Amino acid sequence: MKRFRAEIMAKGFTLAELLMVIVIISILAGVVVFATPWVVGESRKTAAKAQILELCKAVDSYHAKIGEYPAKLDDLITKPSNVPDSKWPEGGFWPKANIPKDPWGNPYVYICPGVKNKNSYDIVSYGRDGQEGGTGDDAGVGNYDE
Repeated sequence: MKRFRAEIMAKGFTLAELLMVIVIISILAGVVVFATPWVVGESRKTAAKAQILELCKAVDSYHAKIGEYPAKLDDLITKPSNVPDSKWPEGGFWPKANIPKDPWGNPYVYICPGVKNKNSYDIVSYGRDGQEGGTGDDAGVGNYDE
C-alpha cells in the first residue's frame, strides 16, 4: 500500500513546484506587458524615419528637375502652375495618390526653407501628440535626425 502511494505521489507536481512555475510565468508576462508600449513607440519612430526618407528623395528629385524646392508636399503629386509641362514627369514625383500621414495619423510638416536645414527644407513628424517638442512618443522625428 505504501509503495502504491509513493508511485502516485512521484507522478504529480508539488505545490512548491506549481507556485514556482506560476511566479516565473507572471514575471515573463509582466515584462511583455510593460515592454510592449516601448516597442510599439520605437517601431512608429522607425516607420516615420523611413517615410521621411522617401519623401526627402521625392523632394530632392523635384529640386533636381525643377530647380527649386516645392512649396508644399502636395506639389510632388499635382503639378504647380509655375512648373512647365516639359519639366513635369508623367505621374509626378510621388508615385502614390496622396502624401502619407505619419504613423500616429498626423500630417507630416514640410518647412521650406528649413529651420534646422537652413539651405534646404525640413520634413518633420511631431510624434504622437502632433505638437512640436516633447519626449518619448511625443518627440519629433525629422530629416535632420541622425
